[in-house]
Amino acid sequence: MGAIGKTLILLGVVLVGVGLLFLALERVGVRQWRLPGDIAIERDGFHFYFPLGTSILISIVLSLILTFLAWLATRGGTIAMDASLFDYELPEELIAQEPIEPRDHARMLVLHRETGAIEHRHFYDLPEYLREGDTLVLNDTRVSAWRLFGRKPTGGRVEVLLMRPLDGERWQALVRPGRRLPRRHARAD
Repeated sequence: MGAIGKTLILLGVVLVGVGLLFLALERVGVRQWRLPGDIAIERDGFHFYFPLGTSILISIVLSLILTFLAWLATRGGTIAMDASLFDYELPEELIAQEPIEPRDHARMLVLHRETGAIEHRHFYDLPEYLREGDTLVLNDTRVSAWRLFGRKPTGGRVEVLLMRPLDGERWQALVRPGRRLPRRHARAD
C-alpha cells in the first residue's frame, strides 16, 4: 500500500475517532466548538451531532504533521541510517590476502531459511542448493582501498571511506566519527 492509501486510511480513522469522541462528549452535556461543515440536528427530543468539519480540519493538520515528520526521518529523500550498524571487528588473520587455489575451495556460508540453521560449506557444493528456475548472479567487482585516515585540529582521529566520485574533485564518503566534518579541518596521517 502506498503513502496515499495509508494517509487516506489515517484520515478515515481520525474522522471516525473524532466523531465518536464528540458524540460521547455531547451525550454527557459537554458543548464543544462548531465549525462550518459540522452536522447538528435537533428536533422533537432527537439530537444528532457529527463534527465533520472539525474532523476534516484535525485530519488535515495531523496529516501535515505526519508528512513533515516522515520527511524529517528520511531527510528529504535519503533514508537516514546509522552507518555504525555495519561496524564489526574482523581479525586481520581472517581476511584473505590471496585467493585460495583451487578457487572453488573457497568457503561458503549457507543459511537455511526454514530452520535458521547455518552450515559451513565450500563453493564446489553450490550445485546442491540450486534448483531449476533459480537465478544465479555473479559479482566480479573488485574492492579498492580508498580508506583514508587523518586527524582533526583537536587531535581526534578521522576515518574517511570514499564511496564514489561525484565530480572531478568531490566524493561521496562515509566519515567516522559520524558527525559532520567541516571542510579542510583534517590532515592526513
